[in-house]
Amino acid sequence: MRATKSSQTERLGVALAMKLFEQLGFAFREQRERDFGIDAHAELIDNEKPTGRLLAAQLKSGPSYFTEETENGFVHRVDPDHVDYWLNHSLPVLVCLCDIDQDTIYWTHIRPESAISTGKGYKVEVPKENKLVAEVTGDLRDILTPIVPIQRYTLMRAGDQSHGTAKRYEFKAILNGTLSKAEIAYVVRRLTDEGAKRRYYRNHLVEGRWGDSDAHVVWTFVYPTFEDHERNNFICRSIWINDDLPHQDRPYPIKGENIGNGIILDWNSDYEKQAEFWKSLEVTKEEYLNKAIHLTEELIRLSEQVISKLTEVSDGETAETAFLVTEKPQLERIREIYGETGRLPLAPVECGEVHQKLLEIASYADNIALLYSDTGLEKWDKGSRIYLSMDNAKHMRKAIEGFKYELEKVR
Repeated sequence: MRATKSSQTERLGVALAMKLFEQLGFAFREQRERDFGIDAHAELIDNEKPTGRLLAAQLKSGPSYFTEETENGFVHRVDPDHVDYWLNHSLPVLVCLCDIDQDTIYWTHIRPESAISTGKGYKVEVPKENKLVAEVTGDLRDILTPIVPIQRYTLMRAGDQSHGTAKRYEFKAILNGTLSKAEIAYVVRRLTDEGAKRRYYRNHLVEGRWGDSDAHVVWTFVYPTFEDHERNNFICRSIWINDDLPHQDRPYPIKGENIGNGIILDWNSDYEKQAEFWKSLEVTKEEYLNKAIHLTEELIRLSEQVISKLTEVSDGETAETAFLVTEKPQLERIREIYGETGRLPLAPVECGEVHQKLLEIASYADNIALLYSDTGLEKWDKGSRIYLSMDNAKHMRKAIEGFKYELEKVR
């Protein structure tokens, strides 16, 4: 198939951009799968090392983009969808007009004030003084994504999810303070790039399979707060897949924007809504503890009474039929409390471990009550009921000790 003149012009524009950006000390990477409104990424190289500081470029090549001219620049007209995408992108975006006849590229940084509404669309004036030449390198450095100190975020989890055909990692991080989208994108790139080189394995079998190799797949999840992390309300997630990984071994891709190095980042549009939802369910520490402690104390008292009587049945001191008569109200109340624990208000994150231990106590106690329900009496014989009850009692007492320990920590 013969290449069209417009496609040839586009290729010449890409080649010119690569030459000029690399002359200025950038690594230029054309996007093979065209991002909406983004043709390439440029990363600053310092002392022959990548800095992780990037910008995105939309390239427009050919004489048609220089027909509308003002005293100070060239007017580029664009639709609202592109402007909205550029302004909300994780990377700073340049619109670059490529004059391939003069080997010159004019550029402008897309910001709210540089995109002027015309009613139907937008116009962007690309200044004639903004050429991709050595004199403007400092201006471009000021636009690049910022470097984020490692103290601005905390890695909460590094998980190995590898299998026989791919080495895969998952990283979860919490932000220490408010970061911009560009700063979060920098954090994601760092987590991904450094994470791909990790040598953590969940067991010796996985280590034996992958040894000293880099990862093929890296997921990252970023949370603004510890509360968000506990409730899995991420502000963004990303995935990076090694280009050499065969298609059949690749995980299902996610939709999002390319933030460099083939990392696809997806912003959670429902983050604020979910955060508000969880906040609406949460009560104060004192409100939660007042209800949780009251239920737990009642549950422990009833359970210990039931277990004491069951011990007498086990030792032959009391008939099981007599036990069922005297302890029926206690067993029914235990089952009621189990249901009530599921309707407790949302525990503050600070009380999360207390709540978990409470659920464990309720679950073991309910298991004992279930053994002496109509279903349990029909399903198990006396010996099995006694054995299983004592086993659940043992685990319940451990959970009670855990509850007391966690409660003491938050009081």
